[in-house]
Amino acid sequence: MSGFSLRYHNLLNAVGDLINPATEDKQDATIVALSDGSQLVMLADDTGVKINGANPLPTRDIDIHDYLVNEHAFLDLGVSDTFAIAGAIGDNVINVTNGALFAVNDIIDISENSVVETNHSQILSIATNALTIDTPLENNYTTAAVVKTVLLNMGAAAGTVTVPITYKITPPAGETWSISRMLIAAVDATAMDDGTFAGMAALINGMVIRLNSANVKENLAVWRSNGDIAEDTYGVIYVSNPPTGEYGMRALWPFSEMKAGLKLVGDTSDSLDIIIQDTLNIDEFKIKFQGHKV
Repeated sequence: MSGFSLRYHNLLNAVGDLINPATEDKQDATIVALSDGSQLVMLADDTGVKINGANPLPTRDIDIHDYLVNEHAFLDLGVSDTFAIAGAIGDNVINVTNGALFAVNDIIDISENSVVETNHSQILSIATNALTIDTPLENNYTTAAVVKTVLLNMGAAAGTVTVPITYKITPPAGETWSISRMLIAAVDATAMDDGTFAGMAALINGMVIRLNSANVKENLAVWRSNGDIAEDTYGVIYVSNPPTGEYGMRALWPFSEMKAGLKLVGDTSDSLDIIIQDTLNIDEFKIKFQGHKV
């Protein structure tokens, strides 16, 4: 890989116009060798120009991001408290005002205004108001920070068409997410096939996957069985080595393979919703969304 300064010359811009040499942009660049033997000029703004090999030019974006999104859909259980003592980056023990609100193994969400931990933490132990959690804090927090209990496992949710249970992900204020794929994972004591929903009988009303943004309200899918999930994803895999006495299922829905990403804007409270309209009876059923911050 070699470094040099590149001037656009006789290249097309994003809308197909020839770049004017009098106003051309100058950027530092490196040459990157690709696996097919061709070469790519990679610019400082993370765009690239293929300079030889098959199908060179036009320019294309190189998708490089520092901040990944890796979020389980969750249900807010309505139990919350605040920090009693400020928390610092790297802390594994947080102090709340009322530790009696929490229990060992609870999953918690920690936030302060638009500052949010990127993953949910599990409580490992409690000593009065001191909660030991399984992941160190990513941010500094004051005593205004909020700790609330959430549920990731959908397996015991009991919803109806008129009173559904909704698990969701949503960015904090000030952030925009591009979601590129969904992962589904289930574990149950009953064998699974395309006619069941995880290990239970097929659903009557169905589980709805819904994009709920300020601009778009779109039902992406309705699932009543594992077969329905297989139709939308890359196929359901029935796991051959789950925990003893259990059966497993996995599925992946890559939106990026459809040349699409789902945009969620925190300032408008956009969300991806999992709407449960039946009573579920599954040991564990979780959905995770992955992508990056824009």
